[in-house]
Amino acid sequence: MALTSLRRIALVAACAVASSTHARSAHAGDAPLDDPGADLPVAPAPEKGGEAGAAAAQPTKAPVAPADFLVEMHGWLRVVHHPSTFEAVRQVVHAADATRASLATMLGQSVLEHVELRVARTPEEMLVLAPSEAPPAANTTAATYPALSLIVLSARSVEGDPGALGEAFHHQLAHVALFDAAAGRPLPRWLQEGFAVQASGEHGFSRAQMLWSAHVRGGLQPFSSLDEFPEAPRAARIAWAQSADFVRFLVRDQGGTRFAAAVARTRGGDAFERALGDSYGADLRTLEQKWRDDVATRNVTGPLAVSAAVGWGLAVAVIVRRRRKRRAAPIEEELAPTVVEQRKSEPRLLVADRGLGHVVYIVERKGVPKVEHDGKHHTLH
Repeated sequence: MALTSLRRIALVAACAVASSTHARSAHAGDAPLDDPGADLPVAPAPEKGGEAGAAAAQPTKAPVAPADFLVEMHGWLRVVHHPSTFEAVRQVVHAADATRASLATMLGQSVLEHVELRVARTPEEMLVLAPSEAPPAANTTAATYPALSLIVLSARSVEGDPGALGEAFHHQLAHVALFDAAAGRPLPRWLQEGFAVQASGEHGFSRAQMLWSAHVRGGLQPFSSLDEFPEAPRAARIAWAQSADFVRFLVRDQGGTRFAAAVARTRGGDAFERALGDSYGADLRTLEQKWRDDVATRNVTGPLAVSAAVGWGLAVAVIVRRRRKRRAAPIEEELAPTVVEQRKSEPRLLVADRGLGHVVYIVERKGVPKVEHDGKHHTLH
């Protein structure tokens, strides 16, 4: 009976988590990114289309950094930053080699021969460090130019708080690594953003919430429509979350060898979708359906795991509480006054004062009341 009640409580808790997911993820303040995908700015293309127009849309060079900025060389990584950001930059540089190695492992090839990182003090100062023909988007703290192997970050958030520079660098470096691995061949936006988010591991809980909510409400979008992200903020965040999870799904297959093979085929000249199909033995639609089935399975087992965890937690709490009561009971019984079996001839009530180290009996007799102490009787006056 008790376990049934616990299960009911656990299911209610799980449902509460599920119902709050949509409310929290829909709130603008909880958005994982203000504009997912805005960290890859491009210059406006000229009116003429074709390859010439596409090539012209890419920035050609970065501006000269201000004179008061420092320039440091750390092997493959060139860092340009203001002296006031030294400590934050030092932490990024410390983890840079490990980050580069993990990206090379995911992609199955050597990448990131040289990269330049520019760190601004504020988001506004990023405009001074980034190519003028492709400035960073408004209200962003990161911009990457893969063709230039250039990353521009702000040491502070839009609100003025210290930013998560290390996480942002990992994300942007993943963009450059994927570009290098594919030799700059065209890649869908879902792959570019999904790979960067999955590689950096950022916003894991927010992504899980968004994915869960979108699946339950039927809001997942087909990847064939995500060559570019939607303009609507909520649709863009859903695309961001599902892209990262789809890349996770692809990378986990055979230890990532198929994913690396698809990128290598793209580097060799195949269109990415064809390279994906040749590497996995299934087209994008089939892979997407397998991924959706995986999402559905996890969205069933996830709430069950939550309810089970809540249920076990409540059960343990009940057990611990009962044990504590049992342990406390002998102590309470020992300290509390007790009634001794009454004698027929002399009914007496025992009053125990353990702190004084002796026992006092109040003897009930007809007539004058007496007190028995250490075997002697004393009349009460």
